[in-house]
Amino acid sequence: GVQTCALPIFATDLESQWCQPLADAGLIYEPRVVDDNPVHAVVDIADAVDADLIVVGARGQSTLRGIVLGSTSLKLPHETRRPVCIVHTDDVAAG
Repeated sequence: GVQTCALPIFATDLESQWCQPLADAGLIYEPRVVDDNPVHAVVDIADAVDADLIVVGARGQSTLRGIVLGSTSLKLPHETRRPVCIVHTDDVAAG
């Protein structure tokens, strides 16, 4: 299946800065630049491509701070019927 990479509008080099890990992993992907609320954008794209799973990163904010500031990873599971896998940056760094 096609992996989709929803990217911030200010990204200057989509392939090397944002999607290179997908290419390095041998995944097929389709980068998209989206100017929208991150949660809505991810849900809309997941619905458009009929995604089996949404994988989203979490930057390690405390749960309280995430709730107050509006963490995408905390909100996403409540806004979609699709399964969501939240990958914490500490988990990725530990490898």
